Amino acid sequence: LDQNDDFGPLFLERVDTLLGEMADSMEAMAGVVRDIVTHVAESESLFSRYLQHVLAWSYGCKNLVQVEKWIALKMDTASMMDSSLHCNILYLHIICRKNVGSILRIASWDSEEIAKELLQNEVQFEGISFVSAIVSHFLRLVGENFEANKWSNSFSLFLNSFAALMEGGVIEDEDLIVNLRLLILLNVLISVDVEEMAVGRIVQMITEDTISTDIATVSGCLGLLKDSMSETPSKTKEAQDHLLRIFFSPWWLKVISNKVYNDDAIFLMSAIKQRRDYIKEQTAVVLLRNVLTCRRGNGSQSTLPTSSFLPSIVVLLSCELNANHHESFSESGERVGMPHFVPHWLSTEGVNTPPLTDVSIDEVDWYLRNYHNSFDDCPLAKVVSDIIFGELIEKARSINSDELLIMFQASIQEQKEVNQATNARLLRCSGQASLQGPVSIKGCYVRALETDAILLTFVCKVAEELSNYSRSFALEGVNAVCAVRILNGVMPIFRWPDFFFKVIMKLKGSGHLANLLSEGGPLHNFNWCQQWMQGLSSHQRDVEMRLRRSEAALREAEIDEDNKARQFRRCPHCNEMFGVDQVNCGVFYCGRDAHGANGPAVGGRAVQGGYGCGRQFRLDEAIPYARDETLLGPLREEVLANRNLFEASNQGAELWARAERLDIPPISFRLQNEDRTSMSSKIFNISLVDHLQQTPEEENICRLAAILNQLPRLEHVSCLPDLIEFYIFIHKTFRHVVTREESFNMKLRDVMDERLLRARFGAVHASHLYSLFLRVVEKVNLFLTANENRVNFECEDVAMPFTDLMDVSLIQVLSEAEHPSNGH
Repeated sequence: LDQNDDFGPLFLERVDTLLGEMADSMEAMAGVVRDIVTHVAESESLFSRYLQHVLAWSYGCKNLVQVEKWIALKMDTASMMDSSLHCNILYLHIICRKNVGSILRIASWDSEEIAKELLQNEVQFEGISFVSAIVSHFLRLVGENFEANKWSNSFSLFLNSFAALMEGGVIEDEDLIVNLRLLILLNVLISVDVEEMAVGRIVQMITEDTISTDIATVSGCLGLLKDSMSETPSKTKEAQDHLLRIFFSPWWLKVISNKVYNDDAIFLMSAIKQRRDYIKEQTAVVLLRNVLTCRRGNGSQSTLPTSSFLPSIVVLLSCELNANHHESFSESGERVGMPHFVPHWLSTEGVNTPPLTDVSIDEVDWYLRNYHNSFDDCPLAKVVSDIIFGELIEKARSINSDELLIMFQASIQEQKEVNQATNARLLRCSGQASLQGPVSIKGCYVRALETDAILLTFVCKVAEELSNYSRSFALEGVNAVCAVRILNGVMPIFRWPDFFFKVIMKLKGSGHLANLLSEGGPLHNFNWCQQWMQGLSSHQRDVEMRLRRSEAALREAEIDEDNKARQFRRCPHCNEMFGVDQVNCGVFYCGRDAHGANGPAVGGRAVQGGYGCGRQFRLDEAIPYARDETLLGPLREEVLANRNLFEASNQGAELWARAERLDIPPISFRLQNEDRTSMSSKIFNISLVDHLQQTPEEENICRLAAILNQLPRLEHVSCLPDLIEFYIFIHKTFRHVVTREESFNMKLRDVMDERLLRARFGAVHASHLYSLFLRVVEKVNLFLTANENRVNFECEDVAMPFTDLMDVSLIQVLSEAEHPSNGH
């Protein structure tokens, strides 16, 4: 190769491969390099060109003078530079292999001045010393021709790679923490585009070196931010939220000292508890979750979430939880009951107060005693419960309900073992701002919240297994008796059955739940399921039919009795019923014509006894016929019984509807069915928040703009789930029961008539189907209007043969034809 040739990637790859194969033998490596460069001219410029190609090929660094200078500095420091080119190339590869991280860090700076300054000061590109040098550089830049936007861009780049730069180190220097917080505060003010006056105050503080140590805490930073933004209060909350998300992000929490970590954690807990307006509930869950999970305790392999949290943080959190629960103990010092957290969405609408039970050694009875919310008006408890529940749901993916039941039993036993001595220890801990040495979290309030969260997860898992497999491990395993007792104990309380059935309906639909409740199903024999079974559409139809038959029989009997009362009288002698054809002289013989020609007769025909008593009486002596209550009474009782059954059936149907309305709002709530379809709450989830945090703001803004630009299209796409469900229903219901000729004359408006649906499918299912139909009609009509009644079908622009889905004939939605114009 001469000086004009390039070192191609194949050549460089070959060198690197050979060096890797002979890494243990420096002598062999030197020999390989010597052979490779035998014909390469000895030239300093040639080495520089080779260096540029190595950096461009291996690290993607092009024309970065600071990287080349740093490598040259490293070679000079180690006295590696040699007069022979092949030795220099060998040393170059050795340095690059040993300092990959440093090379990438230097190459990542968009400001060449930073790298030059660090090179001049011979700063090591690693660990806290490197971070400290970078911070000092940014502080100096604030006082030297400060350009806010340019400075902010460089500092944001520095923050994005902050955790990698620390290389697992922890900042113990309080001055460095103060400087970092101040620079972050300045960057936040610039990013939210506040007035120059607010930024100027921070800049002045830095240039005049009047930085207060109060800024070492989060509360101090927020106070300084609020004072700086007194002229622009409208953007204060935005800046506060931005600042909190940085100071409670995982990368920041991992590099600060234990003291700062504890102080920040206490501040966050107190702010959530006091409902500070700068922390929303969703934000509180994300930030506190970071505090609890970014540092793990010795029990990180445990199934229980709180066992993996730092014990000191768990105890501090328990101290902040203000339980409205008076601990009571027996004469022997044993705990009589435990505090509970009942989510508001589980304890509203249809509350049933559980009965108080006597002292019992049974864990389930002990747990359910005084089952009510002990953390009323405590937002911190709500946030902690949500975090623990989210962690348990994630762990529950890999275990079954029987294992969760064992966890629940063990957790109850731990709570039950808390005695007066344990309680006194926890009270002593509550007075300490920080905890040193080994700490026990047994019996603390966070563990009590975890017990309730395990029960919630267990109920979820049982519902999930019944949805996917029509059986549950807990209800069939060795602990089945205990599982049944837990379900029987908790389901009559609050809205537990609504939650349980909502999960099943969400995962597999109301039809599958009906099968589980029907005779032979795994839920059929549970007492708390009886009222739900009465709300089944099939049961409703049977009860309604029996009620109609009994009402018809009663109505017919009453009409018959009323007719008899108008037309008949009774013999005063034998009480036999008779009708009066003609009064004449008013003298009658019971069961005879009064004036028989040749003796007793009826209708002119002679009779020989056997009908009536034959005794004489006058008409005014015969009493009128009265309705026979002995006949009507049983019929009325039957109607009343059927009406009660019908009312119970309607109440059961209302339970189904109420479960459908239940909103399960924990942000962490996650379940998956066998098709891996996610079930989540309407509130956005933690993974999305984390994703938005990790994605650059500019990228999020671009994505949001793209979404907003496509809103009309997305509005139509949102119709698909309803359209698919409706399409499947139409096909399953009508395709094989209606002839082709009949389907031409049947309009969807008539087919989906609400009264017909109720008669066939029951109130609950019919209401769902009718609502589904109305949504589909509305959305499809909007789509047709937006597209001028045309669709694209196999690369063809087709005019649809209708403008309103309500008036479409059934044939046009059964996919019997081959083209949209004919119905497809």
